[in-house]
Amino acid sequence: MEACLLYRYRADTGPVVHEMTRAGKGGPVRAERLTRPAVRVHRIGVATAMWLVILAVCIAADVRPRHVTVNGQVISLRRQMTVADCAQAVGITRQAGDLVSVRGSVLLRGGGQGRVMMRNGRWCRPQERVRGNDSIFIKPADDVVEPTTETARRLSPVPCLPDGKPIAWRGRLAVHGLQRVSCGQISGLVGTVEWCVAQPVVTWKKQQEHPTVALTFDDGPHRTYTPQILDILKRYNAHATFFVLGSLAKARPDLIRRISAQGHEIGIHTWRHARLTRLTAAQIRADISRCAAVLAPIIGAGGPRPRWVRPPYGAINSSVRRTLQEMGYRVAMWSVDPDDWRRPGAEAIYRRVMARVRDGSIVLMHDGGGNRSQTVAALARIVPELQSRGYRLVTMSQQAGLVPIFEGEVIIQSQQWSLRVRPVSGEMKVFVDGKPVKLQVPPVTTGKQIMLPIDPLLKLLGASYVYDAEGETLRLTTVRGTLLLRLNSQRANVNGREVKLQVPPILYQDSVMFPLWLMANSCQARVRYDEREQVIEFTSYMSSQVEAAVIAWQPTEVKLHPMPDIAYVAWSAGM
Repeated sequence: MEACLLYRYRADTGPVVHEMTRAGKGGPVRAERLTRPAVRVHRIGVATAMWLVILAVCIAADVRPRHVTVNGQVISLRRQMTVADCAQAVGITRQAGDLVSVRGSVLLRGGGQGRVMMRNGRWCRPQERVRGNDSIFIKPADDVVEPTTETARRLSPVPCLPDGKPIAWRGRLAVHGLQRVSCGQISGLVGTVEWCVAQPVVTWKKQQEHPTVALTFDDGPHRTYTPQILDILKRYNAHATFFVLGSLAKARPDLIRRISAQGHEIGIHTWRHARLTRLTAAQIRADISRCAAVLAPIIGAGGPRPRWVRPPYGAINSSVRRTLQEMGYRVAMWSVDPDDWRRPGAEAIYRRVMARVRDGSIVLMHDGGGNRSQTVAALARIVPELQSRGYRLVTMSQQAGLVPIFEGEVIIQSQQWSLRVRPVSGEMKVFVDGKPVKLQVPPVTTGKQIMLPIDPLLKLLGASYVYDAEGETLRLTTVRGTLLLRLNSQRANVNGREVKLQVPPILYQDSVMFPLWLMANSCQARVRYDEREQVIEFTSYMSSQVEAAVIAWQPTEVKLHPMPDIAYVAWSAGM
């Protein structure tokens, strides 16, 4: 029997459905009108069949998304796939790294950093299921190195001639190399060893192209005036010879050590200013030997033993000279005497020295024996004036050609880098917010870079710092964040991130020297450098804010924004 549905539409009754049947081929056709419920059943059946057909076609065509992206790599999606399965598919199998020592050995399995998983930009768990077209990012697990402790020790300088040839030296040059050792706090193993060598460049008297003058000071050391004289000499990188009384040296060993540490020479001026021509040879030997016995432990084993004896009052005869020579000493006289001990006034002392000085002159002055404020005031003018005329201020032994002359040039060399540091020729004037700044150590140059002592400039620019002598590090806090700087090392930490500096801060003349542009940028200060006039002018950050507020005639809101870490790398490149 065959059957079909016949749909008709009548204007009076609406749509009418008839079921047409025929019993066999060629048989009569029979029409039977269907009721409304039957029509509804047929419609549902037809719609269901149509949807089943569409679903079958979709499954056959596989039109659903079947891929996910893991760390930029497209992989096929499997049923019930999780984020952990995605990590397995790209080869990230470790769930956590290890805690390792500074040598790389494992201290604790799984004690490192775990892997990090993100799905479509959100943090997710490893068991979370993924769907087609998902973007998965998985950061692999990483090992964590144990915390370390850094210690540093100063290395003795290795003097060399201008051609780089090493030369024997007995004495202090006030420059040092550094060796920095990193040790694991858990394992105790030594990790990295970083070193740099300081090579002072020295020349002999006969190799000098400039005239020399030897400044000498008698009757000290004095508690008040000797430190003032040392400050002046340090400021201009000048050297002198101090003829000390044995009794005062015993009472004030700290001043003797400071004289030696700054590279000056120490001579003997008897125990209590005795007139040697009135003493026997035995008494002279006893007096000088007593002084030498006091000075030797103060100066230390690395310091030079005194070579010179200056007889008080200039009293000398053949017997005294012969006795001193037999003891291995040289007699130190003078060629310029401004009579400063008479206190004729600072102007008179200055004029007498400048009028009589010549190449090879030995100038007699006093740092003890009374009020020497006039001598100090005159010296503050004498030293820069002699240097401006081309004179090199040296010690007695350097003047006589017994030891080489050190003028401040140092080669600082490490495993990866090398710097040649030279004192700035002439007097450099430094201003902060329009006010002159008195520097205790003269600026130096490293090629095109100017380096300045941190004290007192950093504080004047609004920064605070802590110097760690044990690790030879400087922790600097400024408006731009926190800097951890290692002296004589290119490694630095800026806001917790390690960066590399092309010109690092260095240890020079027992002071920390900072690159000019690194100092200005770290303190967010403006700087102007006039090379011709030898002038450096800083405008501090707070002063700049005040200027901006005055110009705008309205309150200025000070916002402290950390600077990108990578900028510190470029600061030392000479911007």
